[in-house]
Amino acid sequence: ERQYYHQFIGQKHFIPERGSFTRMQQIEHKIKLDTSRVQALNAFSRQVHAETIKNLIFVSLRTSRTAAAKTVLSALVVGMFMTSHLATAATIEGVTFADEVSIGPNKETRLRLHGTGLLRYRVVFRGYVAALYLPEGVPGTSALEDVPRRLELSYFWAIGASDFADAAENFLKQNMSTTGFNKLQARVENLHTAYRDVRPSDRYALTYQPGIGTTLRLNDESLVTIPGADFAKAYFGIWLGTPSLDNSLRDSLLNEP
Repeated sequence: ERQYYHQFIGQKHFIPERGSFTRMQQIEHKIKLDTSRVQALNAFSRQVHAETIKNLIFVSLRTSRTAAAKTVLSALVVGMFMTSHLATAATIEGVTFADEVSIGPNKETRLRLHGTGLLRYRVVFRGYVAALYLPEGVPGTSALEDVPRRLELSYFWAIGASDFADAAENFLKQNMSTTGFNKLQARVENLHTAYRDVRPSDRYALTYQPGIGTTLRLNDESLVTIPGADFAKAYFGIWLGTPSLDNSLRDSLLNEP
């Protein structure tokens, strides 16, 4: 406990020996008045997984014998909950993905971050990082069913628009029947004409909403929406299906072992 509270508040021996009630009251009062230390708590909480902090604090609450100790620990619980939203966001290879996104005409559908992954080119070079968002409670195994979903791709290199189109079309042709691809071809071409060149740190997002279709966005700009659950299943399948563009990336996005 002393080790953790030293990092939280920046004060050595924050928890005194058992029975030192007066000192605990003084520390409790000092915390209430010193807002800079509350900021230090928030900064540290963002670096430690919220669940770990919660377990530490709740165990301490059960075992602390003084009312002052419980009051101080309760204040830390409040600080943890204030920053838990930030703590659950994901950063991979220096790129941060939000823990939650809202989609739909009125932003009425909330999706939770399900998994993130890195695609490497020739093992060594980083191509892009990706994040998959699904409705809460929907498992990765159901990601290609008729459910809302979002796939975000953040790039480390400049890539031409034609490269995206060529790679996606080649993959679909190789992994679909001729009849199946022909059924989608016009819609595939419609999406591919919307691709644009990207620069490092640009982010594409594919968002599927049942009854609306698949929307392609570049950064904050909506480029095109393609109708059809069949199109969405095939196109998201490039990253999430079997086979996929990269099985390691797929497993990371789906949170599959």
